[in-house]
Amino acid sequence: VAGCAAFGPYHANTPDHPFQSVRGPNGSGRYKLAFIEFGDQGSNLDNSQIKAALDAIHQAERPFLLVYIHGWQNNANSRDVCRFEHFLDTISSFSQATGQKLNVIGVYIAWRGRDLVFPGLNLLTFYSRKSVAAGIASQVSCLATLDELALAARDPSKKERRCILIGHSFGGLLLGNTISHSILDASG
Repeated sequence: VAGCAAFGPYHANTPDHPFQSVRGPNGSGRYKLAFIEFGDQGSNLDNSQIKAALDAIHQAERPFLLVYIHGWQNNANSRDVCRFEHFLDTISSFSQATGQKLNVIGVYIAWRGRDLVFPGLNLLTFYSRKSVAAGIASQVSCLATLDELALAARDPSKKERRCILIGHSFGGLLLGNTISHSILDASG
């Protein structure tokens, strides 16, 4: 009911606005931020978000990709987005980034880490949200998305290429569980 968070994507692309899920600071153009949102079952809520994020990476001559997966009590519309944007703005203003003319691109991987918005009751969601994070990690779509993003950023035709994966709280659990399969496959 009234205390539940929305199920659909917060940054949905439309035919009229196919890049609604990608944004940057007004005027400066120092970085871009793309959203990719997942549902509780591990599927992408809007497949065009992946395409829009990949387009931003492909257009960059010197991509410096920072992929961030948020944790418990956050989603694609929480204050955590502002914190990540501030982080991107800070990184993009460093002399190393400006001197090397790096294209800082942040991808905010979102899931419903906050499904109840009613104060007090939201604290009871710890175990259910932990289970959702583990469930998303077990689905192939999350691994495929991370793989596509990393491959695009590390394209050999790029002049510079970097990709950093960051997970916070249950986002770290989600990230660790997702990429552990790849690490085990690579070492085997």
